[in-house]
Amino acid sequence: MSTANQGIHTHDVVVPAGSTYARFSLFDDSVGPNPGNDLDLYVYRVGSGGALTLVGSSGSGTAQEEVDLVNPAAATYRVFVHGFNVVGGSADYTFFNWVLGTANAGNMTVNAPSTAAVGATGTIDLSFSGLAAGTRYLGSVAYGGVSGMPNPTIVRVDTP
Repeated sequence: MSTANQGIHTHDVVVPAGSTYARFSLFDDSVGPNPGNDLDLYVYRVGSGGALTLVGSSGSGTAQEEVDLVNPAAATYRVFVHGFNVVGGSADYTFFNWVLGTANAGNMTVNAPSTAAVGATGTIDLSFSGLAAGTRYLGSVAYGGVSGMPNPTIVRVDTP
């Protein structure tokens, strides 16, 4: 996609029921052709009759932007990419988004202790297989066994 200075593009992302996490991102290294562009993200949930409810935004001084939603409501989300300050008048960008559920994709293996104790430490090893080159992946490690466990740990892997 391409956006002009002060221009706006939209992307609709469907988040199905049962989703545990959604991430919407821009990366400086995926915006061009000139370095130094400042793009911002605004994420809205589309409601009844097309009403928009702001659920998150990211507006740093660069194009490195991210909005995360934990246990998002099932809905269509409209993401606005705003060309806040674009070098040379326009910028090409790639919009990234991930929606995680509870299904195992089969490309990450977790090796962890079977129990944990408050105040103790342990090692958790992650290994990956079958990942395509030049791709950004997002996944999660969920904890279980008793109530009150922390939210899943989000894991991002960028393959060379």
